[in-house]
Amino acid sequence: QQDGIINAYINRSRKVTYFFFALAFFSNFSIFSEPYQKNQISENGTSIYLYLFDGYTPFAREPPGYYFSMGVQTVVGHMMSACVVSWDMLVVSIMIFFAGQLRMSRLLCKRVIDLNNAEMSHQNIANCHQFHISLIKNQAEFNNLISPVMFTYLIVICTSLGVCIIQIAEIENDFPAFVAGCLYIGACLVQLLLFYWHANEVTVESEMVRYSTFESNWVDANKHIQKEIALLTQATRKKLTFRAGPFNEMSLTTFIKILKASYSFFTLLKSTN
Repeated sequence: QQDGIINAYINRSRKVTYFFFALAFFSNFSIFSEPYQKNQISENGTSIYLYLFDGYTPFAREPPGYYFSMGVQTVVGHMMSACVVSWDMLVVSIMIFFAGQLRMSRLLCKRVIDLNNAEMSHQNIANCHQFHISLIKNQAEFNNLISPVMFTYLIVICTSLGVCIIQIAEIENDFPAFVAGCLYIGACLVQLLLFYWHANEVTVESEMVRYSTFESNWVDANKHIQKEIALLTQATRKKLTFRAGPFNEMSLTTFIKILKASYSFFTLLKSTN
């Protein structure tokens, strides 16, 4: 069963990583191809070429220099996107790892008692306690590292969703821009859902650990072992949560609140316009 749990969360982490990188690639394709679709020739015959990023380029603003500049900007854009996506997937993979390790903790708590060997039961209880305490410490340290970034993501995505929905609502006769806007909104929601779904899963698994001690043969154990089981139950009752900043717990409930906040921001911008 231990190998099954480990292989399950490894395979899940791989699937989520492949899916998110594929989503990022198609989103990049939509964004990086947009300037080519909007290039046009003005009424006086002057060609207008658009760039991915505004700024100085050492090449001419018309072909072939334009294509050299776009090639450089495309490579830089893909590198920046790869760094961001890699960080996102690293965070999600570690969350999946914590959820898998909490399942391992549940399994160890179920098997903690050996009715034929009280000393072995005592050692198993000590090992379970030490293993779970190490998970709590590592999760707290990891949460401190990602909490400020998650709070920044929360603000940026809420604002971006409201602004992007406004822009989509005002689009007329520009199907590529409409598709690009929808892809961007979808990518933002999927990104946010991945974070909050797996953070919520860690919280749920942490609450299930203490109940697994009651699935052991504690009833048939001696009173000394039963007291240790009671102490182990109290030690494993801590709820593990990830936080986006000082106020927001990362859970599916918070994800729904973010959608509501984005819609409220959209209605506010729409009323001011």
